[in-house]
Amino acid sequence: MQLPGEKAVNLNRQFMAEGPTHRKAEQLLEILDKMPELKYVFSWHGDNERVADSYDPVAKAATKVPSGFYVYDCPHYQTAEDGPIDYQEDEIVQYLMDALRLALKVAGIPLLTGYDEVGTHNGDPALGNFFNEGYARVAASCPFKGDWEPYLSYLGKQAAEGKVPEGQKPHKIKRTFCFETPGWLSMEQKNLVAEIARDYFIVPFLALTKQSDEAK
Repeated sequence: MQLPGEKAVNLNRQFMAEGPTHRKAEQLLEILDKMPELKYVFSWHGDNERVADSYDPVAKAATKVPSGFYVYDCPHYQTAEDGPIDYQEDEIVQYLMDALRLALKVAGIPLLTGYDEVGTHNGDPALGNFFNEGYARVAASCPFKGDWEPYLSYLGKQAAEGKVPEGQKPHKIKRTFCFETPGWLSMEQKNLVAEIARDYFIVPFLALTKQSDEAK
């Protein structure tokens, strides 16, 4: 909450590798410290942009496309060169993303195929990620840009690698997801998107990963 006379701060840009850079961001992590067994995090954002940047490979030029729903997937590592990837969990994510895409399309909800925004467009270095039918992998092993979701995954990555800094509590966070809902949808449509994401992705993801862990 922004107090009267207080300067507005984008909290989702305060989480750098060396730690949060704002007191309110620190408070969020203090809440997280009370949940050391947490493995997965799902967060929701709203994107009011109706048009997104993309690239036309035929014309070899930048182009504009309609915006839509999209998901940031933030595991520990981007590629196998960065570190050990849980391929079984990756398969679960892709299987459920296919189901989520289909359910959203049936409901008439558009998906973003394009950039969340090119970073040079508004000076925000955390943007510029390309989404294919509403999905992009932005792992903790990628260069840090201050985002909350990759940072939480980074905390779990530190613990998994045995590199927890002195004075910092270890976390078991394995993966985080950020669901970006078009802000220009009606409230009814936004509620529908939340229900679809819950029923076709979040709940089955937690169930399938639990089964996978128990089978190991």
